[in-house]
Amino acid sequence: MTVSERSGVGTVELAILEEISALGALPKQGYLKSMRVNTAVQVRLGLAPKYSYRIIIDLTQPWQLQLPLVDGQGNFGGRGDDPPASERYTECRLSAVGQVVLAAERGELAPVPVGLINGNTHLQGSWPPFRPQGVIDAIRLAAGNPHATDDELLDVLGPPDFITGCSVTGDQAALRAGRPAEIRLEARIRIATGAAFAAEYPGAEVSRRPADSTLLLVDKFPPYANIDETVRTIAERAHRRHERAYPELDAASRLPLNNVNDRSSSRNGCLVVCVLEPDADPERARERLRTVYGVSVTLPVRLPGPLASMIRQWVAAHRGEDVMASLAALAEAVAAQGSYSGG
Repeated sequence: MTVSERSGVGTVELAILEEISALGALPKQGYLKSMRVNTAVQVRLGLAPKYSYRIIIDLTQPWQLQLPLVDGQGNFGGRGDDPPASERYTECRLSAVGQVVLAAERGELAPVPVGLINGNTHLQGSWPPFRPQGVIDAIRLAAGNPHATDDELLDVLGPPDFITGCSVTGDQAALRAGRPAEIRLEARIRIATGAAFAAEYPGAEVSRRPADSTLLLVDKFPPYANIDETVRTIAERAHRRHERAYPELDAASRLPLNNVNDRSSSRNGCLVVCVLEPDADPERARERLRTVYGVSVTLPVRLPGPLASMIRQWVAAHRGEDVMASLAALAEAVAAQGSYSGG
């Protein structure tokens, strides 16, 4: 995919932003029917309708991108089996960051490192996202102190960071060196009593949940997990019964759960509640639950080069432009958009 040197945003994405802007759907102003944007992009680039609308959807989903470039209204799809509505029934406008990207593209601001922050793993690419403020601070350090060491830059930048809050482990050294690596994204799994759950999530009922039962609370899922599929897989593994013919297989794979409840909501975020069997070992059950795809996801990753060098090269490529001002504008836009809290 061809990306712009001034923002790191792809050609089709930029065309979408430009058409939304041309049609007057700016941040904090009125929304625009997605069908109008989609039609304008089709005429401009000659794209198939389904393809261009799919990109509009990708730019709106807050669990996919650190910095969504489009602010959507209506059903742009959920994190489970809920598909997006037709372009006739959704609306969109520029996000605050999308507006900054266009300003950088038009030369009204110096370049901004949005592509470096968002990466492309949401498009099945190999470039993971990073914490926005970490990227901004690392660029500021490299621009202000040419003698900063690679370790200093990388410490400021931090590891890959996904907007849902999932944990990230794996071969960070290989990734930072620009070599092929794998990273593991894992949901948070907490052990709690029924009473503690009721106190933390008032009104979120769990069937067959006595106050003294032990629960596993799963949230902060990897962004590319289908929550509905994950719940079905957990339930299927809880209902397996291999013990007569294959006791070893049962011991290794069956989840000792009495019940699995999806209690995801706008208030709770993505939340799955697993009720343990009375005699189950909570720590062992948690370790087994971590093996379920969707609770954990492994991604192959590779950056175009050593990460510290990429930061320095970005600074060198835009020397002579007021990148400090553009970074400040980007930081302000990031703060205005807030952060995803859907778990």
